[in-house]
Amino acid sequence: MPDVMSPQEWIDVVTEMATPIDFEKLIADGALKRRSKTTYLVLDRDRVPKHVWRHVRSVTSRTVKGKSTMIISISDRTGTAMKMLSRAVGAKRAQDLVRAASAKASPRIKAK
Repeated sequence: MPDVMSPQEWIDVVTEMATPIDFEKLIADGALKRRSKTTYLVLDRDRVPKHVWRHVRSVTSRTVKGKSTMIISISDRTGTAMKMLSRAVGAKRAQDLVRAASAKASPRIKAK
């Protein structure tokens, strides 16, 4: 029997999906480089926050001259996820959850 997601796990996933992506900050920090409206070159994978990966629609990996590059296509469904979250926990609680998730949406940095 497959594992079933608990209600709290579902809320956590939908909260991540409802968290807005600050593309300008990610570009300025050197984590992403815009290629088109929905396509980005990943410059530093470890600096891309977890909630951004929830929005990735496709990943393309290429190796050119021995250097590997990753291109991601992002589908921003924050509005849809926010509606789902609001229906599940109420509008005020949904806003509080997303606000908290935005505040702690730090990049994933590997320990050296």
